[in-house]
Formats: sequence, structure tokens, C-alpha cells
Amino acid sequence: MDGTVADLRRETTKAIADHERRLTRLETIVEIARPDGATLRISRQPESDHGAGGGSGGD
Repeated sequence: MDGTVADLRRETTKAIADHERRLTRLETIVEIARPDGATLRISRQPESDHGAGGGSGGD
């Protein structure tokens, strides 16, 4: 069982690292594409500011 848990942990750690790299690339693409040169920061907004989903609404 310990071996299975260790394997699962390794796979999960790799998947999270890959996810982080992809988010960084997406964020960079959006920043380059913005005509005003503004910096985008992907972050979780407090629910009190924008409702249950975080985001800016209006989608």
C-alpha cells in the first residue's frame, strides 16, 4: 500500500507541476496580446467581491 500511495503522490506532483507551467504560458500569452500592456494576474477573488465563482461576472 505504501508503494501505491508513493506512486500516486509522484503522479499527482508531476500533474500539478505541468498544470502550473501551462497556466504560466497562458498568462504570458494573454499579457503579450493585451494592447494596453497591462499585466494579468490569475488569482482567486474573495467570494464577497464577485459571487461564488470568483471571476468578474458578465460572461
